[in-house]
Amino acid sequence: MKKAVVIFLAFTSALLSGCMNIPLTTMYKMMTMNPMDIDPRHLVVAVGSPKNISVQDGDIEIKFEYKSPNKLIYIEHQFLVKVDPNYPLPTELKEEEQEKGKITVLKLSEQDAEKMYQAQQEIKAYREKHDDGSGTFYVKINSTCIIKNYKARELELDLFLKLYADEEFFTFLEDVDVMELRNKSKLPSNKVTECAKS
Repeated sequence: MKKAVVIFLAFTSALLSGCMNIPLTTMYKMMTMNPMDIDPRHLVVAVGSPKNISVQDGDIEIKFEYKSPNKLIYIEHQFLVKVDPNYPLPTELKEEEQEKGKITVLKLSEQDAEKMYQAQQEIKAYREKHDDGSGTFYVKINSTCIIKNYKARELELDLFLKLYADEEFFTFLEDVDVMELRNKSKLPSNKVTECAKS
């Protein structure tokens, strides 16, 4: 099989571009990994946050794309990951929980994991016969909310990824200021969106 060369872009929303903090080790990992090797069933996102900040279904987005100049293949998927409250926290996340206050773990739904897997197979089949095409795979924080109406100057999140079943979580983003996120509704600049009452 011809080597599948896929451009890998990892970033948050443009709103965060000026303040995001990606560790150098993470940059290297993102540049050297191959998205075709990821098993979507084992792709896990975790967010470390203060206890009064809630990360809910749809707050974190995974985007997976691949396009060729001849338009023989065009893949564009946006997956809104879902909270998995039953995911057992490994040691590295328990340490983060003690430091931040709370860990929220999110995964692809079974349907989305299957859709991403099928897209990977389609790309691999295309690359067997063609040398062109490029793709993107990134994780984006869309929003968060606060459990109760609360004014704050500094509320920061850490974002962790686990790409393979046999590896630990690694830090993807550090010290993301939730005040910079695109909130779910328009509020004064010194406030975070209040979570809807269940």
